Amino acid sequence: MRELRLIAELDPPVNRRSRAPQRRPWLHLSNSPRPHLALTTTLPLAEADRAVGPFSSRTAAREAQRAAESVLRLEVWDGRTARAVRRSDTPADADTAERALAGEIDLVALPLLERIGELSDEERYEEAGLWTQRLRALLVGACRAEKVRPLLTCPHLMAARRRERGGWELVTVRWGRLAGSAVTPPGADPRPTIATLRATAQVVERPARIGTDTSVEETALLADWVLDAGARLVEVEGLDDAAQADGTGAALCWPVGAAARHRRVLNAET
Repeated sequence: MRELRLIAELDPPVNRRSRAPQRRPWLHLSNSPRPHLALTTTLPLAEADRAVGPFSSRTAAREAQRAAESVLRLEVWDGRTARAVRRSDTPADADTAERALAGEIDLVALPLLERIGELSDEERYEEAGLWTQRLRALLVGACRAEKVRPLLTCPHLMAARRRERGGWELVTVRWGRLAGSAVTPPGADPRPTIATLRATAQVVERPARIGTDTSVEETALLADWVLDAGARLVEVEGLDDAAQADGTGAALCWPVGAAARHRRVLNAET
């Protein structure tokens, strides 16, 4: 965790993989009279529940955008006329696109998989490989979003994991950021430590946009820790008025990721 924060602060030129995490793109639905899929590096927290990403590069984000737009057809996506997956397709409405970005990724994945199968049957393997690569980029972004979204929109969460030699390791997460941690001795009552950690953990203000103060990489590490088989949720606090007003984080819930079910595509070589 400290390494990720130092990389974000110092931006070392030798660590290219984790550089500038706050500038990684997300795929979202533009807020305009004619909604369309667009890339942004400044995603408002209010849109966290209906965006895919962040992507490791702008190239990967564009590939994912092409995969989604080829099915949803909300707008021209490649400098040319928008293409349908099949001729009988009709353009989707904004609500359908929003559902796809919010977790129902099968709205895009299933038509594309059908098209990829048809291309393979016609022995058009290069085209099938191209669309597989684009679909994979979209699924990778969807998996990331599904993992970090609950913590990004959660004002306060405390989790615990039992240590091998006894006692508990406690972690506090606020708005996707590690706010504090503590360890209890073997055999000791953890409740006083929980109370102390709650009182002394860092105060984290609700960010206006994702990545302002905390990298998504940090949130992803915390999500892995919280989702570990041996971890237990100690407490989860409710939302503040602003969060309730815009609907972010209405419930702390990790979905049975639709994107993760497409393991064959996710494991495909690029």
